[in-house]
Amino acid sequence: MSSHPERREKGSGYQKISLPPDEKASPPNRKTPAKAKPGRLVPTALILLFGLGLALIFQFRPDKDKSKADSSNLVQESTDRPSTEAELPSSFHPKPFAALDPESLADLREEANAAVLNQANADHTYDFQRNLFGKAAFLLDEANASMDQKSFRTAQEGYEEILVTMEALRESYLHVEEIGRLQSSIEKLDARLQTQAASFTESEAYHTVQSSLPETDIHLKNGEIQIALRQLGEIEANLQAMIEQGEKQFQVSLRAGLDALNAGDGDRAKESLNTALALRPDEPFVAQQLQRAETIDQVYAHFREGRKFEDQGLYSMARVEYEKALELDPDSVNINSRLQAINQELNREIFETAARDGIAALATGNGNLAVELLEQAIALMPGDIQARNALRDARELQRRQRVDRLIAAGERELKNQAWPAARDAFDKALDYDPASQVAQDGLLHAQAQIEREDQLKRILLEAESYERNGEFEKALIVLREGRQMADPLGAITEKIEFLEEILAEQAKPQTVKIISDNLTNIQIYRVGNFEPSLELNIELRPGEYTVVGSRPMYRDVRHTLRIEVGENPEPIEVICKEKL
Repeated sequence: MSSHPERREKGSGYQKISLPPDEKASPPNRKTPAKAKPGRLVPTALILLFGLGLALIFQFRPDKDKSKADSSNLVQESTDRPSTEAELPSSFHPKPFAALDPESLADLREEANAAVLNQANADHTYDFQRNLFGKAAFLLDEANASMDQKSFRTAQEGYEEILVTMEALRESYLHVEEIGRLQSSIEKLDARLQTQAASFTESEAYHTVQSSLPETDIHLKNGEIQIALRQLGEIEANLQAMIEQGEKQFQVSLRAGLDALNAGDGDRAKESLNTALALRPDEPFVAQQLQRAETIDQVYAHFREGRKFEDQGLYSMARVEYEKALELDPDSVNINSRLQAINQELNREIFETAARDGIAALATGNGNLAVELLEQAIALMPGDIQARNALRDARELQRRQRVDRLIAAGERELKNQAWPAARDAFDKALDYDPASQVAQDGLLHAQAQIEREDQLKRILLEAESYERNGEFEKALIVLREGRQMADPLGAITEKIEFLEEILAEQAKPQTVKIISDNLTNIQIYRVGNFEPSLELNIELRPGEYTVVGSRPMYRDVRHTLRIEVGENPEPIEVICKEKL
């Protein structure tokens, strides 16, 4: 339901309405200077007689009604003027007509032209303002045309209507902010009514308000500013009253529905909640309570059964019934209250059993079981002093027993030379008892053994690196230095013996045959140079050698010769064949 008149954007500009030229009348807003008036060529008596004649013609002319009818038809056809006589403001309705003398009529014409011309460039923000100005401009064209046709009464009525219209337009500037505020407020109130009291939109009062909005637009278009203001104010007040009344009805209906739910009356709850939902269709809480109302009868059947068991002292059975009811209606205050009371009774029984058994486990030295049972008891009855004291003693017993178990485990791992496992056991023991000297000593011993093993591993890795490169002497030096450390597994000693056997084998040279062409010079790095020959037999120890053949004007050849321990090397050919 929108009542806000369409605004035009600033800067768009309202197109000027051209005013028709009037050759007989002076230009608007400007009187002819006295010196420019025509000379009095006719005696004064004749002028007075001519004026009287004009007045009589104006009053009794036969085309008077026809001119007015023609003017009315033009107004009816124009889109800038009200479409019906009923839309005219009360000030525009027919009233006793008093004809003006020619001079006064000319002044009236000049005043009407000036009034319209002064408003031609004004900012007519609202539709009704543009309508009023358009109507005045149209009437001015009609009145000026009537003057040209000597229809003086029609012209006078038109000029008078123009002035009334322009006065209404000027008045609108004083109230346009209040009109805008009221129309904006009505829009917002109507939107609130749709969400806060929706059922009121079907009421006769709302339809009355809705039907009166177009009337306000008509009053504004007709220039009846005060009537429109009064009517907009009444619409605003009526909408506000509907919202307030709807809020009261919603609260009453919602409270009645909730009371019926708590009493287990599903039908009464649905009736009240449906009324509330009709007022606020988008309210999720009301829809949720309506869902509760659908099952409330079944809920209270379980509830009554639970009360029966509770009265008989059968608390476990009562809790089962209450939980069934609560599953259907989780928001029920009564069910939650009774279930809480039942749980307190049952929890007391469970508490007493857990506390008794926990204290007994503490007395027999079972710290873990004592802590478990006493924690269950405290969870049920956090304020019980006896149980809290017993739990404190149980936790201390549990801590001491854990420390003892971890120290024993660490010592077993030390005997098994499982140094990392021993370290972890002693470390955990110190978490429970940082002051335990036994755990501290065991941790230091385990860490020392781990560091020694790490060092032995590094020595073996270094020796293996030398061994892979055939540098067995260097490997033996590293291993013999490392053997000074404790070596319970004998890994270093075994490695030393292995390398010594390799070195003994390496001391035995093997014969290598080199085949050539008696033209190629042969060089073996780290061994020596040999004259060209057809065949060379050289004694070499196991290892890797580089053999190079060279000959003037030929490209050198290169071979890698590897002699393994205990293996007979294959002959190699060293001949320079590629010319440069």
